[in-house]
Amino acid sequence: MAILVLGMEDGQEISVPYTFEEDPEADLAAQMALKLFKQDIVYAAIEPMPLCKDFDLLTLKEVERQMVKAALERCSWCQKDAAALLGLSARQIHSKIDKYKLNPPVKVGWRKVR
Repeated sequence: MAILVLGMEDGQEISVPYTFEEDPEADLAAQMALKLFKQDIVYAAIEPMPLCKDFDLLTLKEVERQMVKAALERCSWCQKDAAALLGLSARQIHSKIDKYKLNPPVKVGWRKVR
């Protein structure tokens, strides 16, 4: 197992676990990150997994949750567009939204129309 490090235009780095196709589900998070940020990536590097126990690596579920949330935010919470951005079907993204209990932001001052 290794870490895929993506360097962004704004100087931020995103680290995603990568298993070299040993675990297809784990590599799905790396694929989602590459699809989601492909326009903003300046460099990508694969680094070995650190041996120290203090290294804080996000779990696979948390990485996937962040990728889905970032795609939804980029597409103004349009599920169809976010699914296309990540290479998922509408059904898959809907199940991930339910799985991770993601909700669109509430706009202040909005009322329901009666």
